[in-house]
Amino acid sequence: MLYRRLSGGEPDAPLPPASSGSLPVLNRYLDEVGIAERYEPPKAAPQEKTSVSERTWKLNDRVRHRIFGDGYVVGFAGKDILDIDFGGTRRRIMASVAPLERLS
Repeated sequence: MLYRRLSGGEPDAPLPPASSGSLPVLNRYLDEVGIAERYEPPKAAPQEKTSVSERTWKLNDRVRHRIFGDGYVVGFAGKDILDIDFGGTRRRIMASVAPLERLS
């Protein structure tokens, strides 16, 4: 495909697939032959995180919230809703949305 593109046969042809190890060499070559398009390194696949809502919460689990600070689970109002005591202030928090970190 690259040959056909360089020879003028297919000026809009996409760059052919390439291995990530050859990208620097190919990009230097493209620069030398006057093609502005560049190969981009593959984007890292996002690592799957276990969402907070998928974890099993238990009474007295210690948690940290970036706004409210440290607390502990004192009850449940549903599958995904926790009652948490933050230093004497009780808050009802949706675990799948809140920035909660489980402390040991």
